[in-house]
Amino acid sequence: STPVLNLENSTGYYLLNDNGIAILKFNSLEQMNLTKLVTLTDQSNSPVHLGTSFISSSTVGFIQSIIYQYNKKGIAIQAMTLPNSPYELDVQSRGQNYIVKYNLLDSANYQIGTYFTILNYLKTNNQPAPTQFIDLRVPGKAFYK
Repeated sequence: STPVLNLENSTGYYLLNDNGIAILKFNSLEQMNLTKLVTLTDQSNSPVHLGTSFISSSTVGFIQSIIYQYNKKGIAIQAMTLPNSPYELDVQSRGQNYIVKYNLLDSANYQIGTYFTILNYLKTNNQPAPTQFIDLRVPGKAFYK
C-alpha cells in the first residue's frame, strides 16, 4: 500500500495509506512532519486502530483530488480538517483567513472547479476575499462570508 496522508487526532499521529488504513503510529508530531505529506486533522475524536480503515478509500481519493488540483494551481494547503460533522472536509489555503467547506459525498472535481470559479470571479471583479468561509456543501450552490 502507498502512504498518502498524515493523520492527527486526539489519540495521536498516524500514517494512512491509499485505502484509508492506519499503517503506522508516529511517536511525535516532529516525526510525522518528516514525511512531508499533507496532514489531515480529525476533530471527531474517533479511535484509530493500526491495520484498520479510519476513512474510506473514496474519502482518500477525494482528498487526493483536492491536493492534486490545488498543487496544479500553485495553491499551498495550510490545513485539512475533518470537523465533527458528517461528510464535511474543511481546507484552508496558506495565507488565507477563510476555509473552504467541501461535501465528501459530492464530486470533488465539481466542487474544486466551483471554488476556482469563485476565486476568479472575486479577483476579476475586484471583490474582497471571504473572511470566514466558502461553503460548497450544497450541490450546485456556493456561499461565502
